[in-house]
Amino acid sequence: MDLVDYFPDYISQPCKYVRASVAIQGIIDDEGVFPRDLPGTEYTAYLTDEDDPPTLGARSIANSIKFYDLPSDHSFHPNNLHRRLANDELKEDDKLNGRDSNLIKEYSRIRGAAAHSLYTASVPESDNEDFLNDLNDIYDVNNPLEMYESVYEWPGSNPLMTRPDLLQVIDDSPTEALYQSCKDGAWMASDNWDAARREHKWRVLVTEGHIIVEIDGIRYCARPDQIVYIDGSPTLPPGLYTIDAKAVTRLKPDHILQAEAQRRAISSRVADNADVHAIILKLSGAERGEWKIFSSLNDDDWLPDQAWDMFYRRAKTMYEDAYIRTKLRQLAHDAR
Repeated sequence: MDLVDYFPDYISQPCKYVRASVAIQGIIDDEGVFPRDLPGTEYTAYLTDEDDPPTLGARSIANSIKFYDLPSDHSFHPNNLHRRLANDELKEDDKLNGRDSNLIKEYSRIRGAAAHSLYTASVPESDNEDFLNDLNDIYDVNNPLEMYESVYEWPGSNPLMTRPDLLQVIDDSPTEALYQSCKDGAWMASDNWDAARREHKWRVLVTEGHIIVEIDGIRYCARPDQIVYIDGSPTLPPGLYTIDAKAVTRLKPDHILQAEAQRRAISSRVADNADVHAIILKLSGAERGEWKIFSSLNDDDWLPDQAWDMFYRRAKTMYEDAYIRTKLRQLAHDAR
């Protein structure tokens, strides 16, 4: 679809990309939206300067679902999702149990956050405070040597990492080695993100914009990494897309639910019958050129209606939960 189809009141053919950048600002809610940790929980809620009640974030809603507790034949049980995806998603990581699992998840979180901050900023690395602050989380790790040993064995790690038993030989501390590995991985993921953009010829209209919507009676805040217009891709049709980048070795069900909620949030703000699509961009922080696009256009894998139904039911349950309601009221009171 052409950009004019999404924003007929704003855009005419001349200078349409410039006009689209203006139009897209009219459908996001960045002004006066403030993310806050919900007290006593692991969730994020969003406040506004218009006295609206606090709104749960789409990511928090999707992440709160215990997908491994679903029936084994459920489409969004992690094992079934992995079977639906490409063969490389089926590889089991030997080091994803117990202690090693938590250490690798924390390392992956830090590296992924740094990659996002690096790619989405428009300033040099030395001036990118978010990027440097993300990397500095490595210095808060309680067991850097254990993390380094686990990450070294992990398939998603940088293949150029020094063998753990050689760190002392080259007079390098585990913390500094982790920091450098995270930094290198963030740069690799950022380069892969840019390679995907160039191959599929997307134009970024907005980065990390908040959209607070109410759909089917539930309110949530979506925050895609990017909203882009694609025209000229070798495999994707022209249209408006949300981009949610994940620096992970495998996709998870909550990634799809979160991206589907983002897609529907944007779709609710553009012209009727204008199809908005979603992309999950799986980025490697280990090898240049290792990235993969997973799109909502592939209904057999994405299962958009089922994904939305799960997201909707979980959001409804959370808003009806007495403890969460109390914490939302507390957050609103404290913000006055």
